[in-house]
Amino acid sequence: MKHSGSGRQRRVAESQVETRAARSDMTERSGQSTVERENIFAPVYEEREQPAWGSQQSRSGTGSELAATENLRLYLPELFSRLTIRTVLDAPCGDWNWMRNVNLSGVDYTGVDVVSSIVRSNSQWFSRSGVRFVHADIAKDELPTADLILCRDCWVHLSFADIAAVLENFRRSGATWLLASNSPTIEKNRNQDTGLNWRYLNLHRAPFYFPVPMETRKDHYPQEPFAISLWRIEHLPQIQIWSSRTSPQGHYLRRWIPGGARRERDPRRLATDTHVEEGRGLLFRGLRQWLKLR
Repeated sequence: MKHSGSGRQRRVAESQVETRAARSDMTERSGQSTVERENIFAPVYEEREQPAWGSQQSRSGTGSELAATENLRLYLPELFSRLTIRTVLDAPCGDWNWMRNVNLSGVDYTGVDVVSSIVRSNSQWFSRSGVRFVHADIAKDELPTADLILCRDCWVHLSFADIAAVLENFRRSGATWLLASNSPTIEKNRNQDTGLNWRYLNLHRAPFYFPVPMETRKDHYPQEPFAISLWRIEHLPQIQIWSSRTSPQGHYLRRWIPGGARRERDPRRLATDTHVEEGRGLLFRGLRQWLKLR
């Protein structure tokens, strides 16, 4: 029995080492550290005279105003009850302007945010039995296990590589459901550096290729093409991102990150490769739908 126990401890230790290595590798690929991401977003919550995201009601922006969240505030309690959700991870939680008005009866809620000052403020004003706040970088830090992760108005600010890192961190957390912002009417997704600027993202198009969601609800103000969509995390593909560099011979080379073996390719094939990748994504989505209907 002692030998069996030590073997089990060794396997647990090896698993923990592999998990830490995976997080470290994902952070390296996303290109930013926790401190850098916190420094990007912290000024938003310090500036009160001229809000960075244009809202006098919420430092998290107009999307966190009560009028913009009316549908969502009604939807969440019904969803939690219908799916028997007992634990929720709100990642990121922002300044809690609208969530404080959601009925969280019977739900153990954890809000996480990369900005330590807003976590301290939320903890001071809103912590109670069943509600807590944690300072964490959702792209790399270990997250509490929850039945459902709410990721609203977050990925629109992140680079594709950071989004990929966040999704894999969500997957490692052991959560079952992901409820995330989505703009299905957008034709093409644009990459950007992680920052205060944002753009709409269609999670069904490259580079995400998310399947048809379990359900979708309108979110935000009527004129905004935002929805909130629900998936089982186990059904979501790993996001494959191209990273470019120049070879010593002056050729542009591209490689996959963050998933799988890194492969480099000559840019002379990029136009063809792009069409092939988009066609492959459509094929995989169609196959998943066909298997789901069987």
